[in-house]
Amino acid sequence: MKLKPTRRAFLLRNSIFLYYFFLSLIAIMGYGIAYAEMPETKLTDIILYMILWMVLTILPGVFLAFKRRRFGWFLWSLLMNIAGIGVRWYFADSIDTQYGWIIEYAPFLVFAAISIIALAVVDAHRRTYEYEISEGCIKISYGFLKSNQQIIPLRHITNVLLDRNFAARLFGVGNVVIVTSSGMGTGDRGVFGGVAAGGGAKRIGAGVYMGGISQAKEFVADPKNCIYGVSKPTRVSETIQRLLAKERDMPYSPEEK
Repeated sequence: MKLKPTRRAFLLRNSIFLYYFFLSLIAIMGYGIAYAEMPETKLTDIILYMILWMVLTILPGVFLAFKRRRFGWFLWSLLMNIAGIGVRWYFADSIDTQYGWIIEYAPFLVFAAISIIALAVVDAHRRTYEYEISEGCIKISYGFLKSNQQIIPLRHITNVLLDRNFAARLFGVGNVVIVTSSGMGTGDRGVFGGVAAGGGAKRIGAGVYMGGISQAKEFVADPKNCIYGVSKPTRVSETIQRLLAKERDMPYSPEEK
């Protein structure tokens, strides 16, 4: 059985780019309406508008940085704001020219343009993934020309987890996380002295956390270490369970899961 992640799953995983794109359109319309109704808009009003824009764009990046333990989500949103607002203020004298609207709306156009490019790259990246389930092993291939490949022998699999949140159920997709004896599919999350640190799927990160001392094992769904974002994930999970039962010469019944 060969499978590929669905476009719906990757759009859900990278929905922040859809958020940025539509937020940019709303911001452009709101900014244009404000200028049309109040041509002599004060500098303080523009500054407040930009502050609101930065809050609405940076906060989702901060949320993802903590959730996925990747600082880049926050860093990129900050850099895009610096680039857009920097162009707006540095070339402010060119706003009254023929193409001055590009300068005027630069803070929003930067996010809209990068979101479109990012979504195209995400879909191209999605197409490089392929999952193959067969007797004896599961293969995970990714990268252009399938340059990266993981082969997981069935005898090393200790658990199969079906991972579906509400949004995934709504869009008819899900992840089948393969947990092995070597720890594939899991990650550690620790909290000490108000600082949180975690790792999973070959990632580490840290951040401020309000809490006590704790440590827990968690399952990590990542396109590189599980069968990610496939349609009918329940059927895929049952297929793997049957192969595992056959590998171990044990009877399989879905009711036992």
